[in-house]
Amino acid sequence: MKQAFIIISALLLLASAGARAQVTADAGYVYSMLFDYGDGSRADSQGFFAGAAYSYGALPYGLAIGTGMYYYHIGGKGTAFPYIMNDPVCDIVSKFGKNSHEEHYLAVPLSAGINVPFGGAIGLHASLGPVFTCCLDSRSYSFWADDLGAEVERNVSYLSPESNFAEYSRFDILAGGRLGVDLFGKLRLHVGAYYGLLDRSGYANKNLHTLNMQAGLSYLF
Repeated sequence: MKQAFIIISALLLLASAGARAQVTADAGYVYSMLFDYGDGSRADSQGFFAGAAYSYGALPYGLAIGTGMYYYHIGGKGTAFPYIMNDPVCDIVSKFGKNSHEEHYLAVPLSAGINVPFGGAIGLHASLGPVFTCCLDSRSYSFWADDLGAEVERNVSYLSPESNFAEYSRFDILAGGRLGVDLFGKLRLHVGAYYGLLDRSGYANKNLHTLNMQAGLSYLF
């Protein structure tokens, strides 16, 4: 299944060469869930995305293909995220302190979609395809009181080679799609969902997969 998505992605990229592009500026809200199928736990995060896309509409029957570049920032409070990462400090923070985390991503989508106009003011949009993501940083901030009551602080990157969590993969391929409504040929309100196909953990007892649900607003140039 993963190989099929990679092949489809390559075909979409090749097919887009030489077509006329429409530029889209895009931003919105994302709710991200990281599932550990090894023990059934889940970490929830919220954040935003922003970027630009290029839609190539030189295909029959209203079909279009496209790509782009996006930045994602997600984060949250609580101890679920470091627990999923096998962080040994998690038990200490759970009992005596607090924790927060944040992640930064670059994402490149490859999509095939269709635009259906209803008069000049309203249209429908739908698209499907893979999204290739690279995690620039994944970091936890932990605070707790030691035996003498002094506050202890720790800042750890899960992607640092010096940390104990370097087996957390930077890369993922998500599959999913969007549904949207176009207004006056300039604005697009859309919702979407994308599920990570790759296990991002290198631990034998872990099996980490991401699900992103998002809503956004696009401006069509």
